[in-house]
Amino acid sequence: MDKSDDVKIGIRSSALLCGQYTIPVCFSTAVAFFGLLSYGGYLNGHSYPFFAGVLLAAGLLLSKLLRTDIDRPADCRDFFLQTPLIGQILVGGFVADAIIGRISSGIAL
Repeated sequence: MDKSDDVKIGIRSSALLCGQYTIPVCFSTAVAFFGLLSYGGYLNGHSYPFFAGVLLAAGLLLSKLLRTDIDRPADCRDFFLQTPLIGQILVGGFVADAIIGRISSGIAL
C-alpha cells in the first residue's frame, strides 16, 4: 500500500517488483484465477448459480482493480477492504448451487 515505506525499510515487495505493470499483472492473475475456477466448476458439474457467483465476483474485482490508483495508499486500502465481499459472493454461489442441486435431485436439505 505504501511503496515509499517499502523502499525506506528495504522490503522487496511485489509492488516494487512489478512497478508500472502492477495493474496488468494483477488483472492477468485475477482473470486466470476466475478462469480456472470456472473450468473446475465445469469439470465438477456445477450449475448456473455457481457460474453467476463467479461472474459477479470477477466483474466486481476487475472493475475495482481497473479504477484503483496504485500510487494512492487510500485507493489500495479501499481495494483491499473490498476483497472479503468477493469471497462472500463466491461462497454464496457455491451454497446456492449446492442447494439448487439437492432440490433438483430430490435430496432433502
